[in-house]
Amino acid sequence: VNRTFLLCPNRTLLLCCDTGSMYVLKATNLWYTPREKCADSGLSDRWLSYLRGDPVDGRNAVRYAVNQLEATPRILHALIEGLGDGETTAKPGPSSFSVAETIAHLLHVETHCYQPRISMILEQENPLLATYDAKRYEAEGAYVGTSAREALREFTGVRSTNLSVLKSLSIDRFARRGRHESVGLFTLGELINECAAHD
Repeated sequence: VNRTFLLCPNRTLLLCCDTGSMYVLKATNLWYTPREKCADSGLSDRWLSYLRGDPVDGRNAVRYAVNQLEATPRILHALIEGLGDGETTAKPGPSSFSVAETIAHLLHVETHCYQPRISMILEQENPLLATYDAKRYEAEGAYVGTSAREALREFTGVRSTNLSVLKSLSIDRFARRGRHESVGLFTLGELINECAAHD
């Protein structure tokens, strides 16, 4: 099933499928939400399994997530094509990211969160994974100073490196676990689903 995630200005996430169905979600951590609390989302168990990283149909869940991760750089390139610097640096509101800051945030998360977590889970037994403090990094200016196109070029390279690692793994490797200091135990498969949902 082909699907597209559209994040609207009101932080509503639209999940559009090639079946013609459209689901409306709130942009929250659905993959950490108990199934019974997702009952009114209109999603089938299959989609809940994918979004939450459940072990059910794990091979397909991983494949869908990897496909989404691979598509993100192409989607971003298409979205910023033709935009001038003024448009990519303009903020829609005082507490909102500009386009350039959004892409810089994706780059920072990829290099400072997902990439090291993937390595630690694959190389260590139940490693302790620190919380990624986006507000602290924002306050420190981690998401400013780079153009949208430069940030996207770097993000595309790092994402490609991470995908090469993920695509080389057998399905059983995605069951390896890490221990998040605030969330608790989760698998590499759940981490990959989180990354796709964050995109």
